[in-house]
Amino acid sequence: MSDETHASQDLPDGDRRLTWPPPGLERMQGDLGVIATRAALAGALLALPLLFVVAREQDFATQGPFADAWWVTIIFATVGLAFALDALVRLVRTMRRASRALESGYRAATVLQVLADSTRDMGFLLMGARHFSVMDAHEREVVASIRIAALALVAASGLWLTVALCVGLFFAARGLVSPLGLQMVTLVPASIGYMTGGVATIVQEGRVRRARKIWHKQPWSADLTSEELRRWQAGVGGETPPKREEGLAQVLRGMAFVVGGLAIVVALPVFTLMPASAVGPIVTAIAMPGLDNFRPRAARVEAFRTYATDGDVAITPTEAGELLQVLMYVGSTEEPSAGERAPARQFAQPWLPDAGDAPNPFGLNPFTWGDSLIGRVADGVGPAQRAYLAQIAAHPASGEFSRLAHATEIDVGSARWERPFPPGTTMATIPIPDFSTIREAANAHIAAAAYEVVKGDNDQAERLLSEVISVGFLLSDQGPTLIDNVIGHRLVNAGGAALEDLYRVSGQIEAAAELSRLKQVAERVAALIRVQLTHGSAEAWVRALPEIVLDSALARGIRWEYFIGFTTMAPCLNLHGIVFGADDSYTAFIEEARESLVRWPSDEAVFQIAKHGWIGAVEPANPPLLGTILSLYMNTRDNSCSALVRHMQAADVF
Repeated sequence: MSDETHASQDLPDGDRRLTWPPPGLERMQGDLGVIATRAALAGALLALPLLFVVAREQDFATQGPFADAWWVTIIFATVGLAFALDALVRLVRTMRRASRALESGYRAATVLQVLADSTRDMGFLLMGARHFSVMDAHEREVVASIRIAALALVAASGLWLTVALCVGLFFAARGLVSPLGLQMVTLVPASIGYMTGGVATIVQEGRVRRARKIWHKQPWSADLTSEELRRWQAGVGGETPPKREEGLAQVLRGMAFVVGGLAIVVALPVFTLMPASAVGPIVTAIAMPGLDNFRPRAARVEAFRTYATDGDVAITPTEAGELLQVLMYVGSTEEPSAGERAPARQFAQPWLPDAGDAPNPFGLNPFTWGDSLIGRVADGVGPAQRAYLAQIAAHPASGEFSRLAHATEIDVGSARWERPFPPGTTMATIPIPDFSTIREAANAHIAAAAYEVVKGDNDQAERLLSEVISVGFLLSDQGPTLIDNVIGHRLVNAGGAALEDLYRVSGQIEAAAELSRLKQVAERVAALIRVQLTHGSAEAWVRALPEIVLDSALARGIRWEYFIGFTTMAPCLNLHGIVFGADDSYTAFIEEARESLVRWPSDEAVFQIAKHGWIGAVEPANPPLLGTILSLYMNTRDNSCSALVRHMQAADVF
């Protein structure tokens, strides 16, 4: 029934013509149905998916129920928020129009009837026109009331889904509502409202269909339209204006402000939780998989493991750590950075003689000596080249390198870092020494082996190269940082390449062939590892991280690196954890990781920093506004996403 529709009915005082909808209320006709539709769409697209993701119990090492399609939640929430805001804005506008209608003299019942006129036939129903003429006045009144109640229930249920969820998130973030409680508070009232409204709609639609069927079956029904038109055109007079309901109008105006505030309540959780929920998956997809290059490199160096020297248990892990720190500063004039310990001994003489602007006598970059120097000296050397090698071989710190090579375990942190760390230290700012010096030490050892080849002592040369391989494995297996492990791989590869050249130039054909075969096998394994990692999804990667961290067969540095990366992204990895915070399983994982990673007392201080990720756990002097807003809908305990945001603020990340 359009805005210009007129209907008539027999009234005690004669025929009258009434305009429906009443003058001034045309813009309100059917608004309750529109609000109910928008609210239902908001509930389906925003509330239900968000509730499913947030309230569902899940493992801490997952991106959520949608896994790699985590962005689906953001899309649904964004579109659903648009419908929710539209419904609330329409409700505010409708309340204001209704209040003006009441102030103008319309009865509240009339206003509600206009609002509920989604089918545009309320005028016919009220006046008993057309097929409604077969109903008596009482039945028409009942049908009209049911229509209003049904639409009101459906609209209220849709709005309840969204508003109750957003309010529930506020209490859930404070631990006052459990996941099950959040579901019950959100779904149960809305379900009751939808079911009741649905039943009411079915009842009134049944009555209307019955009336329409009866009316159209009458043999004279075709004449009703023309008769109705005559009455309509001959309508007279109007009813006495009812008493104005100005009190109710003021209440509606106040409620309009309240509903307007609900728009903020609905929007804030979406604007805060959705960006936060993307942090963990984005970090996972961009940063963490890049570390997979480490594992193929680790597989390749396994070809040289049997060529390492025998260990000496008399060399303690602490002594090995001191030896490494000493070697890090040979020939260096730099002072240790804040938080880093000075070496126990210092050697002013650099590993390689300073040739000034001129190249070394061999014309080869020292960092390529592993691949080239042994073969080069096998072709013969001149006096200057021989003297150059002899000077390197006589370096006073070469014995420190050889002793380190025989260590079976190493406690790097005890000699590298001061304890406790300076205040504010994070894993991103923890001091890391310059590893170029230890690489120079390995190059010097390769040069010393080349000198033994020149002298004709191939056994001694093999021993020196085995020491390079041993130091490399000590760093690659037990170094506490990824850079330790990577430098260890480079030392192993340099020593292994030089050893293969030694076998070749010394005529040990079978030994050279065996080493070449082992390298081929290791290369094949590395290729298979790379293929396996390439085909893994981000979700599979996340789920595997705890297991990788706890895998004692892997190098310590990469396990530490994975642990730090995981603890950085874990607080914001999925919406359940963002809202409800870390659960007991995450706490148990942290404790398992501590038992697995902390081998020496020096590791404990590092672990206390590492368990808070790269950012650390320093609180800002003044809580940021963003952190305050996030804390409304996000858990604020330790290892929470909102805490991570605060720590980022303290670290001046943004």
